[in-house]
Amino acid sequence: MSLSTVANCRILSPAASTAAFLLMALFGGTCDAQSDDERASGGSLVDSAYLPPTSIATARIRPQLLLESEIFQWMPIEVAEAWTQEALGLDLRSVQDVRFVLNFPAGRGAPPMGFVIRLSQPFDPAGIDPELLAVEDPQMVGQRQVYALGDRQMPFLLHALDPQTILIASPTMLEPMILAEDGTGELADLVATESSDQPAVEIGIGMLMLRPIAMQMAQQAGEDLPPPMRRLTEVPNYLDAIWLNVSAKQATFHTELRLIASDDGAAEKLQDIVDEAIVNARDMFVQQMDAEVDDDGPIGQAQRAYARRLADGMLAMMQPQREGDRLLYEAESGVSVAAVGVLTGLLLPAVQAARNAARRVATANNLKQIGLAMHNYHSAYRKLPGPAIVDEDGKPLLSWRVAVLPFVEQQTLYEQFHLDEPWDSPHNIQLIDQMPDVYRDPDIETDPGETIYHAMVDDKALQKHGGPNRFRDCLDGLSNTIMAVQVTKENAVPWTAPVDFEIDWDAPLAGIKRMEPGGVQVLMADGAVLVFDESLGTETFKKMITRAGKEIIDAR
Repeated sequence: MSLSTVANCRILSPAASTAAFLLMALFGGTCDAQSDDERASGGSLVDSAYLPPTSIATARIRPQLLLESEIFQWMPIEVAEAWTQEALGLDLRSVQDVRFVLNFPAGRGAPPMGFVIRLSQPFDPAGIDPELLAVEDPQMVGQRQVYALGDRQMPFLLHALDPQTILIASPTMLEPMILAEDGTGELADLVATESSDQPAVEIGIGMLMLRPIAMQMAQQAGEDLPPPMRRLTEVPNYLDAIWLNVSAKQATFHTELRLIASDDGAAEKLQDIVDEAIVNARDMFVQQMDAEVDDDGPIGQAQRAYARRLADGMLAMMQPQREGDRLLYEAESGVSVAAVGVLTGLLLPAVQAARNAARRVATANNLKQIGLAMHNYHSAYRKLPGPAIVDEDGKPLLSWRVAVLPFVEQQTLYEQFHLDEPWDSPHNIQLIDQMPDVYRDPDIETDPGETIYHAMVDDKALQKHGGPNRFRDCLDGLSNTIMAVQVTKENAVPWTAPVDFEIDWDAPLAGIKRMEPGGVQVLMADGAVLVFDESLGTETFKKMITRAGKEIIDAR
């Protein structure tokens, strides 16, 4: 047996089983004791091996070093060993070294990724349980034999680099990792410079390719950050890489975080920003504690004094040391846990703002793609697609989302539809599961094939039933008229169905998705995406829906 039955695999899906195997390979199992010489010569990957030039992040885990720590002695190791032996035919004690690699995303969807697992014993993948394979028999990708694991639509491919080295990767990552046996590029250089044989866990992130995205996210996050924390948005300008080491010894962990700047001067500016943010976070924490203590007596004064002492102690602990072009944080075991916890608490506004910004950027990108598709459709046909594809009698058959498929790089999918049949015909309904990523919200988990991206359809709106709908009819101006919105999960519909948001003119914002920390993100008819501030009121929103109300609006 081999790769991908889980101890009672009927309980887990194939994709979950694949993920479970990878996690077990990373952390499970006891390990045969090895000397330092054996570790150096046998069970360890070349530092920069299998890192393509377009990779942006990597993690390297040495399970043996982790399991030397007493902290792991209370893990259910025996269960993990029995589980993987029965399900996979794999002895977890043979897992010597694991490398995870994340590639720069080439397009929409999840970024390509892969794992390289080095074993001390030969492993034969021929016994993989068919129930966990996307395709029952091994496949050939070029000259390479692979096993497709998990979901047929989004499989992971397993390839044996040699009898003791397994590569598991997303389809577009397999060949780049194989060709990068010697490792090249930004991340490989980072690993070659920073990696050593001592840590149990190493994580490296290169910022050069990520910087444009990080700067965009930082700008978005700046809108949500408290004013004293907004200099944190400058961090991507100076940061070249992030490196984290975790070493496990007996009952302690030693953690070292390195923030690597482009040069000494950039490191000095980075330290100034971080130090200022920590001081401001300390002050905000103290102010919050003062506000929550409503006792002016001795107990209240003592609580405030404790809050200040705690904040001052954490302030000293969190301030980094600068050495040349880098900032360094180091901590031991319990101190590390406390430090990370308190730092997270103190910087929670920044963390939450960054998460909100990431969601907003991803959603905005989808809306912009939809807007661009609408404009390209209009350029090709001198009109908008209309709310629906209709038959000769005007009966709606399929959504506008199907009509614009050629303009969101989905020509092949478009040609599979029978455009003279309704969306739920025996043929067309089979295509619902192939919903393009542009219609998939990154923040809300809908039922398969459902979308929350809706056009505004009404006799007064940009899109009206009966058409034709043209930009020249938008007398209020394209920049003042809403084209599309996101609705709540409850209002999600099959993406091919000719159903869109029904406007309630008494409560036009009802049923529309809210952003965090507030506002409604909308696609304007000119292709711009903006966040409507609800403090402007429903009357303003109504004006933005109409195409020819002749209102003057400034909601940007």
